[in-house]
Amino acid sequence: MLGRPELTLIDVRLRADYDAARIDGAMNLSVTDVRTKSFLRDKLLVLIGSGKSERELYVACAELKGQGFKQVKVLRGGMPAWWSLQRPPGGEPGAGQQVTPLTATELWAESQFDANLILLATSDAAMQRVLPAATRLPNDQSATVRAALDKKRKAKQSPLGVVLVLPPNASGTLIAQIREGIQPLPLLVYTGSAAQYSQQIAQQKAIWAAQERGPKKLGCGL
Repeated sequence: MLGRPELTLIDVRLRADYDAARIDGAMNLSVTDVRTKSFLRDKLLVLIGSGKSERELYVACAELKGQGFKQVKVLRGGMPAWWSLQRPPGGEPGAGQQVTPLTATELWAESQFDANLILLATSDAAMQRVLPAATRLPNDQSATVRAALDKKRKAKQSPLGVVLVLPPNASGTLIAQIREGIQPLPLLVYTGSAAQYSQQIAQQKAIWAAQERGPKKLGCGL
């Protein structure tokens, strides 16, 4: 699409991330900003994120179409997918080439997205309990990944991304192998323990519950 005059790349990441590494010519706008730009309604818009929480981008894509934006698409996997295909980024030299691990909260969010394939490359039984729907990787990892992807496709659930759960001391070799084997699907990585995951998710759920209850009412109000 890069040669089409109506193409407009919309990078929705934080300004600091955009300044560090981006696709040349992309505009740094939030989805809210896009809604206010009437001149974009007839453009071919491609939304570009960080590769994390892509469900939100797909929801935003549908909402923009419902609001009169004729052509909107999502760059699956965001900037990490762009780099994995050896596409050069603009910005600081070498920026964005390393995998940024998911936080526990981000892993939880990704595990709630049915279009993701969650892979466990760890023998931690506790991690298997907190992610019961994940696919365990035995020794023959490449064959298992292919089989898991085929299973989703046959069930008409073509995956949009792969999340790899690794032990904290894992090497980068497996990440590179999995990433090469699943292209063009994007790869996200979590390297924390099950204990860290459970603790952070419990804290996050407490925050969500407090936000849902709202502020306490003053006892002396009328």
